Amino acid sequence: MDGARLSDPDSPNVWVIYGGRRHRIESSNVYDALFSEIDRLIPSHEIDEIEMGPELNDGTCLVRACGTLPVYLITGFPHAKRHLIPTFETALAFGFDLTKTHDIPAIVIDSIPMGEDLESASERVKI
Repeated sequence: MDGARLSDPDSPNVWVIYGGRRHRIESSNVYDALFSEIDRLIPSHEIDEIEMGPELNDGTCLVRACGTLPVYLITGFPHAKRHLIPTFETALAFGFDLTKTHDIPAIVIDSIPMGEDLESASERVKI
């Protein structure tokens, strides 16, 4: 299910799945910083059955080092982690809007501890 965005029909909560866990998207600002469309939300009453991971709170964003291609999802403020989005296909599978990627100095990105790489189900099949 990694890459799926789930909505709870009984609440305003929206979740993104990665690393086998659900991560609540804290606000519409965070959602808008990562995604461009809302039509890929999957309504689900079984969200509570998926292990919960850290929330994607304000400050969560897509970044890359100036002049480079690798894009990272930065999460977990105030204890930030960077998660490599290893391929364009993975970015598409998650529905990330790469036009919202911020170019920042490499030294800043390198100072953020690594989390697990993001991987879509289709990318795992290729291995």
